[in-house]
Amino acid sequence: MDLMIYSEDALEIIKLGEMTQKETLEYYKKHTGDDVAAVKAIIGAYAAELIIAADEVGIQLDLSYDTIKNIPDAMSALYDKQFRAGFADSRNKEVTCRALAAYMDLLIINNFDDCSIDARRYPNKNNEASPERWTGFLALVLDKKKNSDMLPFVWRGANLSEEKVENGFILDITPLVEGYKKLTGGKLTDEGLTNMTLTHGERDSKEKKLILPGDEEKELILPENKEKKLIL
Repeated sequence: MDLMIYSEDALEIIKLGEMTQKETLEYYKKHTGDDVAAVKAIIGAYAAELIIAADEVGIQLDLSYDTIKNIPDAMSALYDKQFRAGFADSRNKEVTCRALAAYMDLLIINNFDDCSIDARRYPNKNNEASPERWTGFLALVLDKKKNSDMLPFVWRGANLSEEKVENGFILDITPLVEGYKKLTGGKLTDEGLTNMTLTHGERDSKEKKLILPGDEEKELILPENKEKKLIL
């Protein structure tokens, strides 16, 4: 799949998401204690999972606004893929939500100029990890703005509906749409994003191991003119 890459930061994060397991271990060892480096690699890895899952079933997801409308189908593909790889439903929900949040964070980084990247650590009194934070404790900070990480909004939406869904869950995008609009001025529903009901079928007893995707190369395209700005 051709990715529409508009910024050097987005390109860096995408390349981090393409690292092998060995390269990832070396990267974290080299950047021990660097929260910004850690959150970049984490977002790259999660976003890559969603992009790869979409590509495997022929869904276009290229980090442009034109393919935002394809996100629900891509999320369904990822949720089903991870189920068949042996993910428990609770873990599948958490990882799928993180993949969406990472993709949305990367979408912002890719499509808006002069967007600084930072990280903030949020340990709690009992030192318990939160599903709303990367690695349980880290939040992405974009352009020095509060509430600029999309993960809390995605996770809130995944736990908003009281309706029970067999073999899955409902992801209400209302919090994400509101958080994204407050940060960028853009309304994701205008781009075709909709609520998602993510479910899976029956597990095949033979499908118990996670099959990691191959290191397929993606053509990286760097358009020249881009003038969007984050709203203060």
